[in-house]
Amino acid sequence: MRYISLLACCLMACPAFAESWPSMVGTWSGTSRSVVIGSGGHFEGTERPEASFREIDFTIVWMSQDDGRLAGTITSNTHTESIIGVASSDGTALYTVDHDGHSSGHFIDADHFELCYTQTDIEHPQMVASCVTFARQN
Repeated sequence: MRYISLLACCLMACPAFAESWPSMVGTWSGTSRSVVIGSGGHFEGTERPEASFREIDFTIVWMSQDDGRLAGTITSNTHTESIIGVASSDGTALYTVDHDGHSSGHFIDADHFELCYTQTDIEHPQMVASCVTFARQN
């Protein structure tokens, strides 16, 4: 009986799976904390063989959403590309990819999420590690 009570307590403490996804469709903006080696994409003009610490503004426009899956664009002052993402089934984590890298992140609250991005590119020697907290704009 003691073990059944313990199991019931553990199950009640587990996070509930997301049954209805809050709308993410719209515009989200934030400023990166980045370290970059090389140049390309959103980080044009950093043609250095050593690490460069950068901050640039990003905007994600999520144009469509279905059951925790997202599709849209990500834009900086130099570059726009497609981005797709999926939320974890418990609604706490967010994973995205663009044409040359990927992000892992989490939801902070209904109007904020953080994404941390990594990229390497052998053809155009570049490495990027970056985190951005995005805030809902509309």
